[in-house]
Amino acid sequence: MLASERDQMAQEIFEQCLAIMQSKSQDYATEDDVFSNYTLSAKQAQISPERVFLVRISEKVSRLGVLLAGREPNHESLEDNMLDIINMAANMLMLYKKKNV
Repeated sequence: MLASERDQMAQEIFEQCLAIMQSKSQDYATEDDVFSNYTLSAKQAQISPERVFLVRISEKVSRLGVLLAGREPNHESLEDNMLDIINMAANMLMLYKKKNV
């Protein structure tokens, strides 16, 4: 793969991730705090929001292992899980940056 092809593919993936992030935020978070679902989960589990992200990312990585081993998904595809991992990592980074500004 040429660098230009990689860059084009990355651009398309990141645009898709942003669209998914915006859509899921409407489903899961409040309008005034896009991280509200993670902070509420953290409070309920008595862990940090960062730990919530780690748990969710670990869950998706485990699911990738199952799907890569050949199991056919009923709902989320291999690609769906990869996009979710990208978004969770991006959200975790944004929360980290927000806290450390």
